[in-house]
This record gives sequence, C-alpha cells and structure tokens, in this order.
Amino acid sequence: MTVHSKRRSDKRKVRITTTYSIPELSILYEKNEATIRTWMEQGLKPIDTSSPSLFFGWVVKDWHETWWDNRRKICEPDEFYCFRCQAVTKAASGSDNYAVLKHNNFRGEALCSVCGTTVFRNLSAEQFTQAMARRRVVENEIQRFNKYDTSSSNPLNQNEKAGCGSASPNPLPEMLQEDPVATVAARRRPSAILPQNPYNERMKREWFSYLRATAGRSGKSVRKDEIGLARFEQFFKFENFGVWSKAKAIAYKTFLAASHLQTASLVAELKGTKRSLIWLAQNKGYKAKIDLLDVEYLNPSMRELRVSQASAGKTFPSLDDVLKAFRMMPAASMLDKCDRALFALVALTGIRDGALVSLKVKHFIASLKRIHQDPRSVATKFGKEIFSFFLPVGKELEKEFMEWHELLVNQLKYGPEDPLFPKAAHATGKGTSIGAYELVPMHLGDAQTVIRMFKRTFERAGLRPFTPHRFRDMLVAEGYKRQLSIAQFKAWSQNLGHATPKTSLASYGSIPTVEQGQLIVDSANENSENEFSREQFAAMLKAIEKKLC
Repeated sequence: MTVHSKRRSDKRKVRITTTYSIPELSILYEKNEATIRTWMEQGLKPIDTSSPSLFFGWVVKDWHETWWDNRRKICEPDEFYCFRCQAVTKAASGSDNYAVLKHNNFRGEALCSVCGTTVFRNLSAEQFTQAMARRRVVENEIQRFNKYDTSSSNPLNQNEKAGCGSASPNPLPEMLQEDPVATVAARRRPSAILPQNPYNERMKREWFSYLRATAGRSGKSVRKDEIGLARFEQFFKFENFGVWSKAKAIAYKTFLAASHLQTASLVAELKGTKRSLIWLAQNKGYKAKIDLLDVEYLNPSMRELRVSQASAGKTFPSLDDVLKAFRMMPAASMLDKCDRALFALVALTGIRDGALVSLKVKHFIASLKRIHQDPRSVATKFGKEIFSFFLPVGKELEKEFMEWHELLVNQLKYGPEDPLFPKAAHATGKGTSIGAYELVPMHLGDAQTVIRMFKRTFERAGLRPFTPHRFRDMLVAEGYKRQLSIAQFKAWSQNLGHATPKTSLASYGSIPTVEQGQLIVDSANENSENEFSREQFAAMLKAIEKKLC
C-alpha cells in the first residue's frame, strides 16, 4: 500500500505508554511499512525478537526525535549547505552574492568551494551582518598572508584547497571564534520512562483486542483501561503479570487509596484491573500462577462503591442565561453565523456535542423542525437512533437556525452529504487579509472546538463557562418548571435520547436547594395549586402498575 505523507511526521501522535506494531506506526506516521522496517535497520529497536514486531511508544518517540535531529546541519552565518556534497561548505572565494528580501531578510547565493555547485540560503539581518564581518576579516587576513607568503605552506591556501570537512586549523583570530553550537541531543532532557516488560505488553494488546471484539469497547474506553494498567505496572516496577498474590492486591489498593484519584476513578480502575487479571488467569501459562481468590482482594469497599455511585452536584445555566449569552454573540461574519446556529441547535434539542459535529444537511427536516440522529452516519451515544424536535424554548433560537440552514442550502449550495456545521480554515486567494477564515465543506475533527466556543460565549456574557452538555440539564429543569404532564415529560426525555424518563429524572435537571425547600413547604398546603389532579394521579398509578408488571 502506497502512503502519501508529509516529509516530517507528527511525532505527537505516538503515546509513550502504548506499544505499536509496524502497520500501526505506518498509519500514525503516514509512511509506508517498508519505511518503518528501514528505521529498524537504522537503529529502531523492537521490544523483543518475537514476531510480529512491537515497539514501545516512548522508544519510538525518543528514537525518531534523535534520528531527525541528527539529520539537521547547523550552518554558521558565512556557511552554506551543499546538497551535492551533503555537507556544510564554505563559499568559493568571491562567489557569494546577497539580495534583500522582504522583512529585512537576505538571500545568499554562492558556489560550493568543493564541487562548484550553486548553493543558496536565507539569512536574517543579524546573520547577514555577521557574515559580512567575517568576510572582511578573511579578506584582510588573505591579503596580509599573501603579501608575505604565497607558497603552499600558507594555512589559508591549505584551507581553501581542503574545502568542506577539512581538519586544517582555523586562521581566524581567537576573538572571532565562537563556541560550537551544542548538539540537539545534548539539549534533550533525559527520558523518565521506566523500562517495560515485553511479555506484559503482548498480553495487554491481546486483552485490549478482546475488549474491542467481545465487549464492544470503543477506543476511548480501552484507553482508560490502558492508563490503569500502566499505573498498575509502574507500581510493581513492571514485574511479570504472572507474579500475583494477596499481599500485592492489598498493597495496590492501599496505593490507589493514597493517590490523587477520585473515588469513582479508583473504583473503575480496580474493576478494570480485576477483569484483566481474571481474563489473564484463563490464558495458557498463567492458569497456575494467578489464583482467582487472590484477585478478589481487588474488590472496592461498600463505602467506596456507594460514594462512586452518588450523583455529584452540577451547575448549569438557566434558559435566561442561555438567551442572554446568545444575544451577545457576534453575527458579522459567516463563521459567527455558524457559531450562532450551532449554539441555537444545542439549546433547542439538547443534542450531544459528538453527534453535533457529525451532522449532515440531510439530517435536518425543515418542514418538521426535526433532527434525525441516524447512527449510521451520526456519532450518537451507544449507536442509538434519536429523533430530536425543536423544543419550545425560544423563537429567536429557531429563527437563527432556520436562517442558517437556508443560507447553507440556497446561498452556499451545500448538498445533503455536506456537513451541517462546516469547518473553518484560513482564507486563501487574492484580496484576503492575514488571519481571515472561511468555511470549507468538511466536518470538524472533534467536539473540542465547539466546547471552547461555548465557554467563550458564556464568559463574554459574564457567566460561568458552561459546556454544551449542561444544556441537557437546563432543558430538563425547564420541563420541571413548566409542570409537564407525564406524556409531555416522556416526549422531552425521548427528545434527549433517553430510553426511559428515569434517566432524565435521576441524572439531569437537579432542583436547586432553595427551590427544593420551597416545594416542600408548598406541599404541606392542602389547597396548594401544585397538587395532582385525580386524572393525573390515576395515570401515574396506572404507569407504575404497568412498570411493575
């Protein structure tokens, strides 16, 4: 398979706690697999001699940085790089010329003193000044030496004949000699990654593949297990997984309890480690080494389980806060209109940010004011199919989104398969100013851009920086205020993608403490206007009986 790539790959894609195979590195670096094998011949070491070859992420990153830094050649101000000689060289005597470029920079052109090839380089104003100073000194030294000695014993003549890479002494005075530039490798910070166990890495890869294939875990979920196992290995100094005992389980639980982890994360990590050890105990070579009774000591306490399941208090904006922030959003450019429409749609439907960035034009039915979150092309949670209608929370929000949809279809001529919220890119072409942006028919890479935009919008209005997900709490709380019927609340809950209203009631729209106290006081009044009617009470009993049956 031929892979077209950039000359220099993005090394940030490689995680230091992950192992990679040759095909995986080929995809990450956008290189051919043959290139990765060439790197192996040049010094990239696998974790062991077994097949298929695997590589520690931190080894790959460290080697690639060193390999690329060693390719760099640092030239002094009066030096050039000759691609034919593949080395730093001096200009042939009298052949260097300089031209002024924009922003007070200079373009140098000369002939290689070794092979005569034309060489070029760009210089800043400071480098050009240094090059001219050295040039004058060299010319003066040549004139002074040639005045008294023109024989082959002249060190300047030897230097000119030796050319690139000559070991002859530098004829310049000591005051003009600068300290050599420290190599990049000398400036690198020493790696803090501990050696890892190749046997553990191969078993971890099999375990992660098992989770993806059998448990249906996504990449993000598997990543959490990967981080947990990395912490587990570091605590035991990368000892083999097969060395397990009750004492180790208790020591690891004590270590996690004293760490900075929240209780929910601690419980999740203990459960993930326990699952991996149970799976490992069923593999060949580990059945006699891991006792399942010892693995049970990784169970969290009952208190930790209850604390991890307790719902944390959440703050979310009110509908008035959302409308205030929306009215203060700019609407001058096309990008501003896109942000306003995006903000309005989240307020109208409570759609999740992951699904929001993957919506296409075809997913909105203007006549029904409905968003169809089709799991075949929209990144919905757990692949659910959701039909989201506009909730009655603001006519100005509906108007803004409808105008944006009409602009996309009629003015920008977007088709059904184009993104509903396109990506912003730097504007190109004549007449465009520096820093200008334009919309391109491409989906956003992830929801981080949307989250940052929401936070900026609320901060501009003098409010807390809320995220798009907090709009779901706002909509459920708004449903409480409007005292919806059971059927209406079920429709609101279904609009948010919840299978049952229980999810909406338990996880979203918590009642503030002050309002909670007022509702309790009002409930003591027998003539309260908020009490259920007989019809509502009968409908609730009927729904409960149906649920129990």
